[in-house]
Amino acid sequence: MISIKMRAEKDKKHISGAEKIIDENDLEKNVLKLIDRARFHEKGEPNFINIKIEKIRESEILYIPILNIKSKKVLFMEEGHILAKEELKKSGVGENAIENAFNMLSSLKQSMRGAIVLGANTGKRLDNFLDRGLRATKMDAEDFEKYKDFLDSKKISGEHAMEAIILASKVAFYKDAVAELCYSDDPSYLAGYVANKNDYIRINIMKNFGSEIGGRVFFVKDDIFLDDYINYIEKQAVLVRL
Repeated sequence: MISIKMRAEKDKKHISGAEKIIDENDLEKNVLKLIDRARFHEKGEPNFINIKIEKIRESEILYIPILNIKSKKVLFMEEGHILAKEELKKSGVGENAIENAFNMLSSLKQSMRGAIVLGANTGKRLDNFLDRGLRATKMDAEDFEKYKDFLDSKKISGEHAMEAIILASKVAFYKDAVAELCYSDDPSYLAGYVANKNDYIRINIMKNFGSEIGGRVFFVKDDIFLDDYINYIEKQAVLVRL
């Protein structure tokens, strides 16, 4: 198996990023797809594209279950944020942590490549990645065609949702994970989600149209052993199984 990571920037501004784990025979066509995705992004043409290709042994892959998928609709961003806060609270995140998360995301000057890591009880930021954030990598669906058919049956389509559900499933699987909050930095994609140990809850409007500011917060137990967690998020190869 092969892990592919793509990252694209324009004048050090994040444009696009993507992760794939594929069969070695499918390497070339997938690399070309990711390059095209970076070059023709709605946020503009990048002047820097990084492609990282890494072999993975079968024994290194962790197979995990997909989260339950739920969808909720709102009319306005503010309503979406209220709903997201309610879902985070039900997931076991403290009120202070919830407010800190939304305040941190709303104060961003530009989008982060990765996620802010917050203690789910105290709301204290635990990582030291600053504006970069902790980026989840090395993940995909075990059988991507079967996965697409599964999402089609739930009337979910598009790269954003397909990749987000895989990422959320990996993040939630870690023993000390509590919840996740995310919305995209793509100007025309308004949806976001809250995820917990069991569910991926898609909310159709989490930001205003045209905004290029998005972000992600991982809520974890406050006494988490951070080095092990970072190693899992950044380095553990994961395939999501239906």
